[in-house]
Amino acid sequence: MKGSKDKKVLKKIKKQQSIGLSMALAIGLSSAMLLVYSLAPSEQTPAFALLLPAVISALAIKFIGRPYFFKARLLPAICVGLITACAVFLGTASNTQVTVFACLATLVCLTMSRRSLNLNQERALYRLQHKLKAKQAH
Repeated sequence: MKGSKDKKVLKKIKKQQSIGLSMALAIGLSSAMLLVYSLAPSEQTPAFALLLPAVISALAIKFIGRPYFFKARLLPAICVGLITACAVFLGTASNTQVTVFACLATLVCLTMSRRSLNLNQERALYRLQHKLKAKQAH
């Protein structure tokens, strides 16, 4: 009885997340933000502002794409990292900066885009992942 309820909860979580929408948000928002960044004078804009597109993309992905599982968060995060790497590569000639900003943008997007689940969803997911049965109330 409880196992089928857990499966329904997991099915609902999977149905709510949208990998396609997350990818579109990652590509669109990070490209747009980096375009705006490229229009600003380079001596007035700090280098860490290159991470701002990753933060904004991650928040949009979290609340609109609603990913929970790792794969649904990893693909958009890699897209944000690659777009950031391309923007840094076109702006500078330093391979070190490209690597650092691409990795940081990917990690920022990956960590910030995970949505929170409520307690019942967390319990159901934990039981299904660890193949546990729900405790029976006596």
